[in-house]
Formats: sequence, C-alpha cells, structure tokens
Amino acid sequence: MAGVLRDITEHKLNVYPSLTPVRQKKRHMALNRNDWLCAEVDNLVRANILREVLYQTWVANPVLVKKADGNWWMCVDFKDINKACPKDNYLLPEINWKEAESAFQDMKKVLAELPTLTMPIASETLTMYLAASKEAVSSVLIVDRGKTQMPVYFVSKMLTESEVNYSSFKKLVYALVHTAQRLRRYFQAHPVVVLTDQPIKQVLYKPEISGRMAKWAVELGEHEINFSSRSTVKGQILADYLAELPADIEASSEYQDIPALILAPWELYTDGACSTSGVGAGADALSKLDALAFDRLGKRVLIEELQAKSIVMMPLVASVEESSSTWMTLIVAFLRDGTSPADSVDAKKVRTKAPMYALEGDVLYQKSYLGPYLRCIGPNEAEEVIREVHEGACAFIRGTCLLCQKLCC
Repeated sequence: MAGVLRDITEHKLNVYPSLTPVRQKKRHMALNRNDWLCAEVDNLVRANILREVLYQTWVANPVLVKKADGNWWMCVDFKDINKACPKDNYLLPEINWKEAESAFQDMKKVLAELPTLTMPIASETLTMYLAASKEAVSSVLIVDRGKTQMPVYFVSKMLTESEVNYSSFKKLVYALVHTAQRLRRYFQAHPVVVLTDQPIKQVLYKPEISGRMAKWAVELGEHEINFSSRSTVKGQILADYLAELPADIEASSEYQDIPALILAPWELYTDGACSTSGVGAGADALSKLDALAFDRLGKRVLIEELQAKSIVMMPLVASVEESSSTWMTLIVAFLRDGTSPADSVDAKKVRTKAPMYALEGDVLYQKSYLGPYLRCIGPNEAEEVIREVHEGACAFIRGTCLLCQKLCC
C-alpha cells in the first residue's frame, strides 16, 4: 500500500509450498457491470492499492455483489487461494473502500477538533480543575489566553482497592496531590490556582488534621498553590469536570430496590462495657457506676470524689514583651488569614513551614507526631527561658541532655 514501507510492515500469503498456483478462467460480465468494474479497478490503481503485473501466478476473478441501496460491491473470489493457505484463527474484517474512505475522513475531522495542548509561558499562572468519581480521579491544568482557556496537561488515575474507600472530599485532595507529583516541573515553575467549590484549603491547614491529610498538607506546602471558589466555568474542555462530587445515592443505585425497612437506621443499646476480650453487660466493673450501686463493686475498684481541681494554675507574674516582628509573624499571618509575603522565595518558605505549625488563639504551636504540641516563643522570651534555666530554680541541673529536655518541655 502506498506510503507504508516494506521494512515497517508487509502482507504475505502463507501458501503451502507443495501446492501449485491456480489461475482461474476469465469470467465474462454484462456490459454495465463490466464498465463499473473497470472504473473501480482504475480507482484502486490510482490509489496505489493495486498494480499491474506481467507474469501472474495466482489469478482470481472479481465478483460484483449488489448492496441493499442498489450500488455494487466488488469482491474477489479467493476460494482457491484460501484452500492453499493454513486456517487463520484471527481473520481480517472485510473492508469496503468507499466506506473506509468515509470513516477515515470522519476520523480526521474528529482528530482535528481535539483540543491542542499549550506550552505555558514562564511564571504564568496556571489554573487547575479537579474531579473525582467512585473509582478514578482526574485533573486538568489550563492557562487563560484572553477569553479562551487552553489545556496544558491532563492527569487521571484509577484508584486502588483501599483508595476507593476514600471519601469524596479526600479523593479531590488525592487528585491534587497526585497531579503535583506527576507535574512537579509545572508546580515548581508556575503559581497554581485550584478552582473548586470544596473547602480544601481550610481542611489542609486546620490544626486538628493528622495522618494522611497532614502528610499531604506538608507535601503540598512546598508549591505555590492558591485556592479559589469556582463561580464560573469557561470552555468546552470543562464539560467532563462539572459533576465534581456526585451524590452518594446515585453511586449506590444497586441499593435502590431494597425495601425502606432494611435501609432504616439501626439503634444500638449498650451500658458502655468494653474490654479486650469482648463487649457486653458486666464486662467491666466500671460499667456498674452508672447504676450507683456501690455495694456491688469489687474490692479492686476504688472510687475517689474530688472536691476541687487537682491542678492549680499558677498566676502569671509578668509577661515578656516581644518586638513587632519575629520569626513567627509570617507563619501566624499565613495560618490566620492566608496572607503570603510579596517575595516569591519567602512565600514558598512560609507555605512549606506552615503545615508543621498550629495556631490556637494568638499562640503558635509546633506539631509533634509522637508527643504534645510545642509552644513557640520569640527571641526575648527565649532569652528569658534560657536565663531561668541557667540562673533560676533549675540552675543546679547539669548536662546537655537534661538542659535540652527542660527547654523543650
């Protein structure tokens, strides 16, 4: 076939070598059929699909078959050569060249209308849309060129068995993390604005998060990622991203035929008894306290009624005044209002460090995975703490390890 080199692909008939070629006798056709057949052969010759040979080995006659619409369909009688070849379990489909040409033109039209990926300009702001379904997550990275949104990259991922159990919100966050991992070069070179109607920023930077969400918050903190509400949607490219969080009842259509009695909420009655060996009434002696029957308690259970708090807060004698700006100022402003420094380098440092801290009121704490939160102090207060350790009531303590433990507690 024209345009295809033989070193790339070549069609060859696997004929038994012991058989001799068969030359069929010429079959005469009616004049109208003969004219139509000659015109069709000329078309195939001009398309370089057929060519003339002088010394034939196998010769087969063409056969005209009338189609339902009244036109003719040209076939070739390959009965003799089929008998001479081994049986093929993977046969090629029959192709009508006119229909194939029409399908080829339709395919070229579809390919020509596909969105073309665009190369972003240096330091250009990129926009991201996220989508999550039951078994997959996807995202699209685009740039605004005038009034048109041009795609830069598409990312999608099938969820594993454990990831399918994520909530819809966590799947969106996972889509953002997966895209940041795949397109790291874009996230490091461009600021990214995530358009979504979910409070991803508020959840990632709240102090109560832990586990996987905290890990993702730290991982995303190194990039310049801003979040904005998705008020309007532009471009046909976003058609597949409109259903961002489908309703759970739609995803669970297989349960719609179950009677309402079975889907009703269950009520669990328990006395609070629980132990490592199981649960049930009387499993723990402390569960008997609710009945206020103290005579039934075993001798191993002791009860003490406290009349006042066991920990008495000492009054604060004096507070140390800090300067207007310390090392904590930028982190506190970012956690409280989402304000970032104007300098891009300082902004990146703040975003990287912020997930490792928590803000409680006006006090900044550093998170700890294996211990309590550590209270952050400024330079003046740190100097006062060190002076108290060396010269105050703790002056008799010696040793570097003990001193570090005192300062960290």
